Amino acid sequence: MMSLRRHIALYAFLLLAAWMSWRPAAAAAADLLPDLAMAPLRDLRVEHAGSRRLLRFTAEVVNLGEGPFELRGTRATPDAPMDTVTQRIFDDAGGWRNLPTPASMVFAGDGHDHWHVRDLERYTLTPRDRLDELGVGAKQGFCFFDNHPYLLSQPGAPPGPQYPGCGAADDTVVTMGLSVGWGDVYGWHLPGQYIDITGLAPGAYRLHATADPGGWFAEARDDNNATSIELLYDGADVIVLASQVMLAPVMAQP
Repeated sequence: MMSLRRHIALYAFLLLAAWMSWRPAAAAAADLLPDLAMAPLRDLRVEHAGSRRLLRFTAEVVNLGEGPFELRGTRATPDAPMDTVTQRIFDDAGGWRNLPTPASMVFAGDGHDHWHVRDLERYTLTPRDRLDELGVGAKQGFCFFDNHPYLLSQPGAPPGPQYPGCGAADDTVVTMGLSVGWGDVYGWHLPGQYIDITGLAPGAYRLHATADPGGWFAEARDDNNATSIELLYDGADVIVLASQVMLAPVMAQP
């Protein structure tokens, strides 16, 4: 029979083995989601292009989330369409995962030699007190990257741009992104940055801008994706009214 001493030794050994094999469960890595929002619209004006009237404006999509907003387009060969676009989600453990999206990328299309994500933003014009769409933005594709330091006090915002551009014609992999606290500005003068208001009657209207209108991308929240501004149109020019709906922080513009 096993002696008491050997019983005690065996029991102690088993306890020690159990203690050494136990480890506290590691906390699951948490996603650092982006949060797309629209900065207040600005630089409103009417361009008289022959018989046409174009309502032009500057729009800016910003990232107010905890992590970057990054999209990657891929294709097998340089002559294939860029129809596979994934969103890269980073986490607080230094890892990442890819999510498929319905988005697609197209090259050029507005006089610029780079790739665009289709329907990343949407612009509409409605009567001031109704949601009947009277006009839709001409611009359909958007090259987005860090070109305006919008809110660098946001936790996790890098001091300098991390995403510099939108790829070249022969690329089979294209990465676009918007860092935390950074914005992408589309100036009023750029091709397609307008709503055609030819024939619009004078009156009070509301101009809307929405980021990710199709809800294609993973975000921390969706209730701040849009902004709008009220305006008066006299048939020749616009006057911005005092009231303005802003779902992103107002920052001083450079």
